Amino acid sequence: MEKKSAVWTVVKVALAVTAVCAAAAFVYYKFFRKKKELLEETEELAELELEPGELSEEPSFEADAADVIANAEEMA
Repeated sequence: MEKKSAVWTVVKVALAVTAVCAAAAFVYYKFFRKKKELLEETEELAELELEPGELSEEPSFEADAADVIANAEEMA
């Protein structure tokens, strides 16, 4: 039997550690990052003393064309 090289053993261990870290990062970004962002958003809303749905109920800034155009009657 040939003696295994220590260099190849170190390379294999480094690749295995890299694969485990990549898998852990993938799982974190896929599942836990979104939950963390939602938790932070909920905490910000609590600081503002707002309910989660209140921000989406703001009035829109839409105006009717007849209100904006000064000479709407002449254009028709």
